[in-house]
Amino acid sequence: MTNKEANEFIKFLSDYNNFEYNLLKLSEELSELDCEIKRYFTKPPANKKELKEFNKKIVEESGDVKYRLEILVNSFGKELVDKRIIKKLKKLEEHYQAGKYKHKL
Repeated sequence: MTNKEANEFIKFLSDYNNFEYNLLKLSEELSELDCEIKRYFTKPPANKKELKEFNKKIVEESGDVKYRLEILVNSFGKELVDKRIIKKLKKLEEHYQAGKYKHKL
């Protein structure tokens, strides 16, 4: 599937499925990603093989969240979401420049 075909199918799914279904599926995928992240901290990988498996699961769950989020973003309008992201990044950059952001970027 090409990127263009994927984008067209995402647009189709955002119209085909009702809004509540799309919210529910995104919530489900977010929960699965959340579980994998928490597992990393509660049962850290003990060796390279386990770390590789963890990374694989994070990639899988992140991909699932991303496409479900794209479906939801389509429902609201990509422009509105992009506008919010820019606003949030500008605020973060201001905090960083002012020395208020204590984590590394």
